[in-house]
Amino acid sequence: MRCERYWQDGILQIERGETDPHHRACLDCRRAHRERERLVRALSGLGAGSSGDPGWQARVWRRIACEPAAWPRS
Repeated sequence: MRCERYWQDGILQIERGETDPHHRACLDCRRAHRERERLVRALSGLGAGSSGDPGWQARVWRRIACEPAAWPRS
């Protein structure tokens, strides 16, 4: 996409639900917005149905507890 207008101001207006005359008139911007929406939907589905490792948090806290305290910086 060659149109910088969409990335500078238009995307914020559209996300707030405001009308953007440029967006209505520019096919490249409409296409870029649709592709961005598709990407956001796909990213929100990543990890769905996956519980992950149930013990990771306990391991992190154990490791933190074993680390020596950092000296205060002056």
